[in-house]
Order: sequence, then C-alpha cells, then structure tokens
Amino acid sequence: FLAENKGVIIGYVMGWIQIRSPIYSRRRIGYLSNIYVDTNFRSSGIGKQLYFVIEKWFKKRNVDFVEVKANIKNSDAIKKFRNYGFKDLNITFYKKVKK
Repeated sequence: FLAENKGVIIGYVMGWIQIRSPIYSRRRIGYLSNIYVDTNFRSSGIGKQLYFVIEKWFKKRNVDFVEVKANIKNSDAIKKFRNYGFKDLNITFYKKVKK
C-alpha cells in the first residue's frame, strides 16, 4: 500500500500471507516486511495509518496473527510496534563467518 502527497509517493507498507504446515495450530500468518515514510513526513501519523491499512488487509484475509521483525537498534520502531499491540516472540541471532 502507498501513501501519496500531491501525486508523489511519500511512504509504503509491504507484507504477505504465508500458510504454515499442518503441524502448527495457527497456520495463516501475516508477515509485515516494510513500513517506510519519507523523512520529511515522519512523525505525522502516516506510518501508523499505513500499518493499520495492512492490518485491516490481513484481518480480511483471516490471518491468525501478524509477525514483524525490527532491528534491535531501531528503538523507535520497537516502541511503535509495541504500542500497536505487538509482543516479543523470538530473538534472531546472527554471526559473520570469516571466509
């Protein structure tokens, strides 16, 4: 979904739905992959509007829950997602391997 101002794209939200294998009781997962708002329009509520547009889209498609990842250093995003009702679920570890 896009946010526009006078015909210019100033933000977007992206996501998809995945059906997990039958071993899971909650199989329809909405994945929120990106929310972006142009720096000139941040703190104006556009990101929040974009989030709720995609949440509505997920609800219409009967997802069991929505999952989103945020970089641990992005405290603003973490705070906002928690304000939208998200709870901590996983910790993703990574390690660079020398070649």
